[in-house]
Amino acid sequence: ATPVSVAVSAPVGANLLANPGFEEGGPMTLGRMGDTGSAAGWRWLFASPTQSYVWVESGFDIHPECGLPQPRTGKDAERTHTDGQGHTVLYQEVAAKPATAYRASVWARAADLHGKGFGATAGDSAGLIILELGADGRVLADHGKVGVTQACEYTELIREFTTKPNTARIRFVLDTVIGGRYDEGHVTYDDCSLVAAP
Repeated sequence: ATPVSVAVSAPVGANLLANPGFEEGGPMTLGRMGDTGSAAGWRWLFASPTQSYVWVESGFDIHPECGLPQPRTGKDAERTHTDGQGHTVLYQEVAAKPATAYRASVWARAADLHGKGFGATAGDSAGLIILELGADGRVLADHGKVGVTQACEYTELIREFTTKPNTARIRFVLDTVIGGRYDEGHVTYDDCSLVAAP
């Protein structure tokens, strides 16, 4: 018998993201403008000149001054905060089917610890951006940011879309802009999902 290679696609309704709830860990790093890297299925980009942080939520059990860990489900989530005026980007890219309906979502919690945290600075926003990419990596569609601009408990952010006929990949982006310092506020993400609609 001759071995045959067959591509197997994920079943409809299966989560296409790796480590979607950060239960396998997550980025634990700090940086500023242009610093990039990857860990535990996620990539990051620091997009502001001031120092910012992306760190697993469980790491804050020894830093109560920054707010104790509050994952939505499971034992972990991913938090981002800053020394002030920060902008962080966490993302994944996955293979996509053209002309197919998808549903993307994330649960986000934005914290204002003492009245000067998330939502106290104009421009604060935390949310989900979906980009469709062609085979050459060019952005074919930007579905815009669905997010929150004020402190809130865990809120589900959802984007439903249908890919273009030439879409090859989807970039799932968690984009955070926060003016207040780490001891004033932060944003935590948990339970990310990207599924093909039935």
